[in-house]
Parts: sequence; C-alpha cells; structure tokens
Amino acid sequence: MNLKLGSPKKEHNKTFELVLQVRDKTGKSIGQTKSYGSDDATKLHEFFVRNSSTKSKKKKTKAAKSAKEITEGLNEAEQHTKIIRRKRKLED
Repeated sequence: MNLKLGSPKKEHNKTFELVLQVRDKTGKSIGQTKSYGSDDATKLHEFFVRNSSTKSKKKKTKAAKSAKEITEGLNEAEQHTKIIRRKRKLED
C-alpha cells in the first residue's frame, strides 16, 4: 500500500519494522539482533510475541523473626498434616 504524504513526488511505503536485541538468560546483551519488517501490524505483533520473553517473578517469602514464630509455624504445619492424614485415613 502506498501513501502519498508531503510532496506528491515522493512515495512512502506503509511498513513496520521491529529490531530486537538478543540477550542471554541473565539479561545481558550478546551483540546479536533479530529484525522483522511487514506491511501488516498483526504479523509484526506475532513476531514480537514469539521472540520476546516474560520476566519470571520470584515469590517473596517472609522469614520468621523470632523463635516463637518458628515454633508457631511448625505447630500449624503439624496440625495441618494431622488433618490431612485423618481425611485420607492414614492415622495410626
């Protein structure tokens, strides 16, 4: 598809181009690029989705601050396992 913008003598193509920088698993650039050009924006979007990755989120855990919290957590876990064992009829 040709668009006539500005002066009537120049013809511009309606093209989309995307250049991605290749990175290793730690996020550092390795010096390579991937490029893709298209007239169709949906094809460009598909290329982007295929070649981009989502950053994984790590779960935040709260550390116990005192011995009391540790023993409370252990007691809670022990009670929970007893309940599960009773439900599954594994209680001795």
